[in-house]
Amino acid sequence: MKLLTDIGKTPPSPITTWANVKWSKILINSVPVGINKNRGPWTPEENHYSLATHNPSYTSLLITQQPNWVRPPSTLTLGTQSSLVMAFEDPDGTARCTLLASKYLYIHGNRARVSCWKETPHPNTNTNPLTPTNARPLSPVIEPWSAAPSEKNAESADVTPPKTLPVTRNAPLPANPLPVTRSKSCGSGPL
Repeated sequence: MKLLTDIGKTPPSPITTWANVKWSKILINSVPVGINKNRGPWTPEENHYSLATHNPSYTSLLITQQPNWVRPPSTLTLGTQSSLVMAFEDPDGTARCTLLASKYLYIHGNRARVSCWKETPHPNTNTNPLTPTNARPLSPVIEPWSAAPSEKNAESADVTPPKTLPVTRNAPLPANPLPVTRSKSCGSGPL
């Protein structure tokens, strides 16, 4: 049996694992992109440094995703503003609440508004995991009907059966079959 080192390949690196800790994401709005004739937009590292330098509440966070542009950097132009998204460890949600309560962070010499990050599903994806995209209905099923008259109306045995409608199984469900409940986040309104 040949080993990987015998054939000139390096063995795979050991598996790295992390604890399953909740993250929070926030959106930082109206940030100048920093483009001029000598440079492109601010990099995630520059955005992170600027936020850490001017915001004590930011320095206490365990950053999992540095502040990055929501739009592709190639679409940003001279003299414009855009939004950044960033993520951080937040096991109980208090760090997110603190940042949202402060309403603003300072970055690159400007005050930028902080808001909730809202995930939006891609329009071509199936949002209902219970419904396969290629579901086909089975044959119709007719519900049983009992024609036995009640004791009160025993004399009128003139009972007509109700119309039966076919019931299909595995028929596609509506996009959101369960009612959506919204909770207030940090007392600042719906998510």
